[in-house]
Amino acid sequence: MKAELKNIDKYEINRGSVVKKRLTNVPVPVSRGNRRDDGTPSPNAEGNYIRRMKKRAKTIKEKCRNCFSVGNAVLVGLTFDKQKCADIDLKDIKQTHKEFNKFIKRVNRRYEGFCYVATFDKQGMGNWHYHMMCNFPVAGNYIEARIILENLWQNGRVYFSEVLSERHFNNCVRYMNRNMFNHDSDKRGIKGYLASRNAKGKIVVSSGRVTDKQKFKKIDNDVKQYTLEEIYSTKKRVGFIQEINGTKDVIVDFDNQYTFVPAGYQPLDMEITAFSYPVRYDNLFPRLETAKPKPNVPKKGSKKKADKPANKHSTDNNQTPQK
Repeated sequence: MKAELKNIDKYEINRGSVVKKRLTNVPVPVSRGNRRDDGTPSPNAEGNYIRRMKKRAKTIKEKCRNCFSVGNAVLVGLTFDKQKCADIDLKDIKQTHKEFNKFIKRVNRRYEGFCYVATFDKQGMGNWHYHMMCNFPVAGNYIEARIILENLWQNGRVYFSEVLSERHFNNCVRYMNRNMFNHDSDKRGIKGYLASRNAKGKIVVSSGRVTDKQKFKKIDNDVKQYTLEEIYSTKKRVGFIQEINGTKDVIVDFDNQYTFVPAGYQPLDMEITAFSYPVRYDNLFPRLETAKPKPNVPKKGSKKKADKPANKHSTDNNQTPQK
């Protein structure tokens, strides 16, 4: 596949960290995909799918780190009861996703600032179930929290545990990622995880993106006062290059096969150097706090009946007004 080479700088912003990456010899293709011209899947589609799953696992970790912390994080397990879900095919991911979305809507109607990241996996009987890291308010009231969650879930049992240590937090994130990789053949064509809109992942600001020019310039000015701290430097084989009469001809192998070197071409490596800065942009992410109950607000269209003022002339049916 033909491509052009560019040098790109980009900032990767997470809660508590800012990393700048300098990328040299970045191949930019005109078009790409994992399907051939005849519409059949590429023989390397399996490898591409594995890479996407690894990228999703990294995204889940970043979202959990950016939105939760020890003290406000809760790991929740949602399972289905056949008796309560007799009209639902628990082996159909579309139907179980629909029930999960109903649960999220019920929680959002009752709590403000609710944030979650969830993965899903099959149980031994083939029924789907969900594991969710969220900021649901528990505060040690386990019995009350279980009753509330099961009333909101309405489909079966709910299991949960508060995240009270850094080690427990890391174990929970690894557990969720492991569930995403299980039964991956049944998850083809669907997103490997679910997350709320306010669950922000890594923010990437690139110099090669037209819409990021102003943001990149602002961050560049913010970090000038700090000293660069190199984290690592590496090279990645991206294809082959040949220069003829001052013109560079680049062949990129995005499937990472590299089974042969074309005649007259040399290997092409992309260089990546990462730097860390002490500057922080934590205000770009949601506040690390638990969800708060909303005040009781009447539904739209419903009018609360006002109490009629007492009428001194009103009487019971069996009485007559006194003169």
